[in-house]
Amino acid sequence: TIILSPMNNEIDITTLFYFFSLYCYNLNSLSFIYQSHKNDSIEENLFRWIVNGLPFSLKSLPLLNELVLDGIRIPRDNITSFAKSLEQTKIASLTLANSLSQEVLPYLSNYLLNNNLLIKLILAQNPCNVPTFFLSSLQTIPKLAYLNLSKCELNEEDINSISTLIQQNTNIIFLDISNNNISLKGCSLLCLALKKNKTLIKINLSDCGLTDESILMLFEKTGQNLQSIVLNNNKLGNTGIIGLTNFLITNKVLSFLSVQNCEIGIEGIKTF
Repeated sequence: TIILSPMNNEIDITTLFYFFSLYCYNLNSLSFIYQSHKNDSIEENLFRWIVNGLPFSLKSLPLLNELVLDGIRIPRDNITSFAKSLEQTKIASLTLANSLSQEVLPYLSNYLLNNNLLIKLILAQNPCNVPTFFLSSLQTIPKLAYLNLSKCELNEEDINSISTLIQQNTNIIFLDISNNNISLKGCSLLCLALKKNKTLIKINLSDCGLTDESILMLFEKTGQNLQSIVLNNNKLGNTGIIGLTNFLITNKVLSFLSVQNCEIGIEGIKTF
């Protein structure tokens, strides 16, 4: 894991990738994490050097199966080479957090389309109005088991695409769509998908603007395979707690439930 801060030294980055090619042949996981966003000109150069060097580095690491870019925004003029370099890898786990723009998504979509290797995909904190065609490409990843789309400004149409993915994918076990505003209709679509899905065991719906009506629907229509549910910072209320209680009575597999800051009143607590 390489944690970066603002700097303006191209030799440092070039040397770093050269080091990878010579001494890290057996490396199977590579992470670049950028923690500060203060100087736009320095950041842009830093990101360009990293993304420019990645194709060379990825070719030199045949055993690499995990790549993490967190806070490394992909420059427009590096999109094509970055996407092509990904296509030449055997990566099973890909994280592009706070890294994507609208310009990158079509190229990334082509990489994801029918990808037979990818198992884990984290695209959190990319508020770039994810287009439908991109979410549709996720539906074609046969082995996808872990999907994180937290804080991506998903809309109702996006939730519909994700619901379709849940119904079609027979490998997915973890879904995180927290910090997205999910309407009542969106929740209804999601619930129908959850009822049909038999593999999903963990879901995170924190900070999704869910109301007591939405949560009641969730517990009434969700299947019995979920083992972990996180609903923090939603409005569970007294009505939602009734649905939760009934769900817990019939559910035999749930091992983790989090409902922090969900506005549960005294009456709701008594019911629970």
